[in-house]
Amino acid sequence: MDRRKSIFTNRTKPLQARMIRIIWRLLRNADDAEEVLQDVMMAVWRKLERIESHSHPDLLVLRITVDAALDKFRKRSRERELTIGLLDVVPDGIPTPREEMNQKELLNRVLENITSLPQQQSVAVFLRLIEELSFTEIAAALDCQEATARSHHSKGIAQLRERLAPFLEIERSVPK
Repeated sequence: MDRRKSIFTNRTKPLQARMIRIIWRLLRNADDAEEVLQDVMMAVWRKLERIESHSHPDLLVLRITVDAALDKFRKRSRERELTIGLLDVVPDGIPTPREEMNQKELLNRVLENITSLPQQQSVAVFLRLIEELSFTEIAAALDCQEATARSHHSKGIAQLRERLAPFLEIERSVPK
């Protein structure tokens, strides 16, 4: 048991800051982030043997983290309604509260759409856009070929463009 605990600590401790950053980028809520981090730690503990035998164990831990954060985001999104407002125009460029709210709304809409993609596409898009991982690293995290990781990312981005196009057209049509 002490050996297992040592392996677990050695595997998770160096990644903890990165795991927290991934979770926070999606959830932006301290209580939810803490809950997801605990869930991830439990999942890593349960899957420790599989993780240690993986060709890229750190990337697998990050994938577990992304999956857990995406799941929590999906659950939270289903539980609340989001409202869309129009941008107020401020001549001196200082953002109004409405503009700040709309920027948060746009971020939420993008994240919601990322989480609604098929799982492999969702993880590939998140790891590429948010975590800025290479396709080689994404392939290792998804346990697939690099070409497959590129395909998941490409298909996910295409779906995001399609889904967000109506919203972005509204944004573009507001005079500045």
